[in-house]
Amino acid sequence: MIILSWLVVFLLGLSFVSLIAQEIGAAEKIGFSFPMGMGIQSIIMFLLDVLHFPVNNNWTLLVFQLLLIALFEWIKYKKQDAPSLSGLTVPKISVKWDTIRALNFTWLLLISITLFVVFAIVFKTLAWPVFIYDSLTGYDFLAKAIAREGTIHNSIFDPDYPLYTVRCLYPPLVPYNFAYAHITGLASSKIVDVFYYLSIYLVFYAYLKRHTTHLAAAFFSLLLAVTPEFAAFSALSSPNPPTTFYVAIGILSLIIWYNEDQKSYLHLGIVLIAFGLWTRTESIIFAIPGGVLILLKSLHQKEYQPLIAYSVITVFSLFIWQWYTSAVLDVHEGLPLVKTLYWDPGKLSRMMKQVRWVTFKPNYYGITVFLFLVLIALNAINIIKKKDQLVLLSVIFSAWGLYMIIFYQIKTDYMPNQTTWITSGYRRGFFYFLPPILYYCANNRLVRSLFRRIDVFNGSR
Repeated sequence: MIILSWLVVFLLGLSFVSLIAQEIGAAEKIGFSFPMGMGIQSIIMFLLDVLHFPVNNNWTLLVFQLLLIALFEWIKYKKQDAPSLSGLTVPKISVKWDTIRALNFTWLLLISITLFVVFAIVFKTLAWPVFIYDSLTGYDFLAKAIAREGTIHNSIFDPDYPLYTVRCLYPPLVPYNFAYAHITGLASSKIVDVFYYLSIYLVFYAYLKRHTTHLAAAFFSLLLAVTPEFAAFSALSSPNPPTTFYVAIGILSLIIWYNEDQKSYLHLGIVLIAFGLWTRTESIIFAIPGGVLILLKSLHQKEYQPLIAYSVITVFSLFIWQWYTSAVLDVHEGLPLVKTLYWDPGKLSRMMKQVRWVTFKPNYYGITVFLFLVLIALNAINIIKKKDQLVLLSVIFSAWGLYMIIFYQIKTDYMPNQTTWITSGYRRGFFYFLPPILYYCANNRLVRSLFRRIDVFNGSR
């Protein structure tokens, strides 16, 4: 029953992706399947919750999942685009001596190292129970209550004896899927983390390969997989790695659409950013630049449907949970923000000192940040004269600037040893920037030229 339940989630995501993004490759479709399936699964559970149906009956959830799969397949059939469930074709495999002789053994080495690291992270994830404080008192705690009582509006929100913490008040995509793991009979909810970690590697590799060589895609995907703090948290029970998938891959999808005008990536970007907001509210730092991209493209093409769709879906995703926590859960707490603009140079200086310490700490992000800044410097001429990846860089720095504004507006003075907003919150939130940063590192004019020369030297095809 456990295998069947998660297989249906996979097929739900695969069917949906094949409907909205038919032109993307098979690897991308497979990589998107679990995250999309779990996003839709959380919507199913939320709607049942709002309608006062219990969400802890696995058979009820399976029925709704199968009905949605049937609906997606029917729509595809009517469009006469992709009548099969997966939308995938099985390639003919023929191995020739020329192919073997041209095989890039450096690529094989990088992939082997990556697979070893991925296996180690997956094993660590599944071998250890949930033990981090944030999950024990928040995400997994709420998930267990949902699985037991059949609703997110459960006894931990009892006003006479409240047990919830601020970690229970984040949007419910992750708690619902953690709950689904418990509902299906798993002893731990950490299988959800495994699916996101595997998915982001697969999709990121596929996205890199669109414009770079297989060797470059393998190298920079490896850098993402082994980034110390990201790898560590991918083995824990945290919503930050899932949010990384949604917002980082979502904004990369919008950038691909902006540059290449392929509608499949527009559809993916809209859905992924919405799911990011449905996971953690700070995803708005990427939702805003994403909206600007769509606005600029809409003004240029004089076609405003994408802008309207993006605005409606993301705004609804952002505010529906705020409404639910206030109107249904009767909880009015939130991030302690100063709601008026002000200027405090001392606070800003102290905050940025902590930001610099976290951002440039190799124990957290390895060489990623240093490599990014060095490649910007080396590629400066191409950026200025040829506008090489200027859109991507603009999105990265504007999102980071918005993130700094949020932390600056928090009600704290950032005095030493008095706050962990930067050393904890920002440290994990910086995961969202890692895929776009590494995408730039792999996909700028200088590095693309370098890896193509390496391929020519190695005789790769």
